[in-house]
Amino acid sequence: MLGWKFKFLRDVTSPAELPAEINALKSQQFRWTKGAIETARKLLPMVWKSNIPFRIKFHSTFHLTNNIVFPFIILASILNVPLTFIKHGGQYNAYFDFMSVFVLAFIGSFLFYLYSQKDIYVDWRKRIMLFPVFMAGSMGFAVNNSKAVLEGLFKRKSEFVRTPKYGIEGKKQSWNDKKYVPVKFSWTVLVEIALALYCLFGVLSSLYYLEIAAVPFQLLFTFGYGFVALMSVQQALEARRIKMSQLNLAVEPLAI
Repeated sequence: MLGWKFKFLRDVTSPAELPAEINALKSQQFRWTKGAIETARKLLPMVWKSNIPFRIKFHSTFHLTNNIVFPFIILASILNVPLTFIKHGGQYNAYFDFMSVFVLAFIGSFLFYLYSQKDIYVDWRKRIMLFPVFMAGSMGFAVNNSKAVLEGLFKRKSEFVRTPKYGIEGKKQSWNDKKYVPVKFSWTVLVEIALALYCLFGVLSSLYYLEIAAVPFQLLFTFGYGFVALMSVQQALEARRIKMSQLNLAVEPLAI
């Protein structure tokens, strides 16, 4: 809007440290998601009132609001189960046959990450095999990030939780021996556990009624919610154990 021109320099890199444990990753994703929604709420009215071309306004809108997808991921996971029973009834087969064309949208996401990995890594063929795991993980973060979306939309203030940095550079290093580790997990973990069990029921129902086409997505939802919830609890408990050990070591000299 100020007349700046942008150029993407693909060979310029910025080293960064990825979160080493899942509750730190959750806080990072929450902060980024909420910040993006707050930015969209602030800037989009200015964008649409400006004199920039429509195509840029359109692109800006998609760019700034892409995180709104997370509440719809939760909605899709919830609706998948009753849809299995409805489809098995056989009354709406024509509708299901027509709507199946939207599965092609999945190819767009796959190609996006395929070319991004190909651009960066020599072993991109090996890495792209992990795409289903990545998709499941993205689904698993839907509850955490949906909370961020809603807080951003409704202007709810929340604590700024920084992402802990541990200086981990190799596989032999770990966050377990670090002093600053998150020891709490959010109530959203309970929602993730409930959704994991709900989606597991959907998997079993789909297998029972031989609605095989529904199984892959139900498995992704089940694995995603279940893995994120399990790791959140496990690593928070591990962090608490570390904290207690550190406190005991600090108290022992005083006791002597």
